[in-house]
Amino acid sequence: MEQLLTTKRLDSFAKHRAEEAQHLVRDVWAQAQTGKSVNLREMLGAFSMNNVTRMLLGKQYFGAESAGPQEAMEFMHVTHELFRLLGVIYLGDYLPFWRWIDPYGCENQMREVEKRVDNFHSKIIEEHRRARQVKQGEEVGEGEMDFVDVLLSLPGKDGKEHMDDVEIKALIQDMIAAATDTSAVTNEWAMAEVIKHPHVLNKIQEELDYAVGPDRMVTESDLPHLNYLRCVVRETFRMHPAGPFLIPHESLRATTINGYHIPAKTRVFINAHGLGRNTNVWADVEEFRPERHWPEDGSRVEISHGADFKILPFSAGKRKCPGAPLGVTLVLMALARLFHAFDWAPPKGLRHEDIDTTEVYGMTMPKAKPLLALARPRLADHMYQ
Repeated sequence: MEQLLTTKRLDSFAKHRAEEAQHLVRDVWAQAQTGKSVNLREMLGAFSMNNVTRMLLGKQYFGAESAGPQEAMEFMHVTHELFRLLGVIYLGDYLPFWRWIDPYGCENQMREVEKRVDNFHSKIIEEHRRARQVKQGEEVGEGEMDFVDVLLSLPGKDGKEHMDDVEIKALIQDMIAAATDTSAVTNEWAMAEVIKHPHVLNKIQEELDYAVGPDRMVTESDLPHLNYLRCVVRETFRMHPAGPFLIPHESLRATTINGYHIPAKTRVFINAHGLGRNTNVWADVEEFRPERHWPEDGSRVEISHGADFKILPFSAGKRKCPGAPLGVTLVLMALARLFHAFDWAPPKGLRHEDIDTTEVYGMTMPKAKPLLALARPRLADHMYQ
């Protein structure tokens, strides 16, 4: 996985990310011209999905150059159904005999989704194999290879010439599951909290106007200098982690940590939601206050966890999420573009403080209802083309 997410390889897809950021701004601008509310869940979901699938599969599933509505809908439906089933509390995981009974049909649903996911991935792999055969002998630059191309070129285990399809499919699904829904959920939460707190929006826009100005769009090179926006993202991770729990870990051997004995093969769950609401660490835990993360020395805000481990949106240590740099970039880029290009307000008839922040618990933790908001362009018209 680390070979796929090196800085050099991520940089090779910077052009695609910039194109998708402009598509996002253009789509919001087009909706703003109608005077109707923008469905930010749909917009941000398409942005995240396109970025990931262009890097991973070499395809865009939403927009003018998409792979086609039928394939896009199949991809979306399978992905959402997979997340739904992964988030179900299933007694068969804890009481094996329950799997034989299966009164709610969970086993059958899982097998059906597994079959659809496998067929979808098989189709993707075969398409890439055929394309590689056509280009055989041609020199292909790193920026022209998506992640499936890279996987097909890597050696397999135990001296095999190539990775087998099962390994490739597993890595594809890991990347899709880890990168699509999580960044979209985080972006929607950040937008909801900022629209709910207009003084925060004013501060973000002051920073953007100073660092970027009105004559160009935000680029990835601007992101390290947007310290207040980075505080906003960190506060969003504190209050609304994309998933309530981190991926489970298991102890390889018995150990003692801070006086607690942990037997071998103990499954450990880290409550990311609880970390952000810990009253021994955070004051006014239910208040959205990005300023709490502002460093006294003015240094750059570390979004993922920093040295204090007060929040762990990407876990930590050797098993931390290898896609953290990509995830942070996608979140920052979407938010910076949207706050720089538009003023935001609740739908007509709704006050800022009435923005609904009810959560839904599952594999991820999105808003209960999609975020709708009014966008008003704040740049010259030609900037949105």
